[in-house]
Amino acid sequence: MLKTSLLILLFFASAITFAQKADSVSVLEQSLLKATDSLKQNGFSEIEIGQLILDQTFSKAGNDFQQLFNTNFVWPENSTQDVIITIVERPSMANSTIIELSINEIKVFESFVQPRYDAIEELSMQAMQVVSDYLLNYDELTKQLAGEEMSGSGIY
Repeated sequence: MLKTSLLILLFFASAITFAQKADSVSVLEQSLLKATDSLKQNGFSEIEIGQLILDQTFSKAGNDFQQLFNTNFVWPENSTQDVIITIVERPSMANSTIIELSINEIKVFESFVQPRYDAIEELSMQAMQVVSDYLLNYDELTKQLAGEEMSGSGIY
């Protein structure tokens, strides 16, 4: 009798939890639809993301690196291009891993990561400097290439 009542109680509790999840999903869907409708009314046809950081880490050290990078990285103010920064972690020897940072699928930084927090902090600062320098140089290079002396007339 006690086992049967416990089973019934667990069944109803899981049904209530499932109903709450479904309700919260429907509320989120409705709020997203309202937000996109208001954007369309204001003249925006779609939402566009220009700067994105993707996380493909799997260990504690990789996750710590990614969190430090995300919280401390400041996008260059004059950056106009769409940028996707990907943080990839690969296993390595012993208890270290390799962290790679790619910008628009071009590898700009790669280093071993040790599981010490101070080493991870220092490495994330180095990675932020490399990425910032790359983005600033990339903007400058694209401006130079788009200049009038670099654009041809089409006549050979």
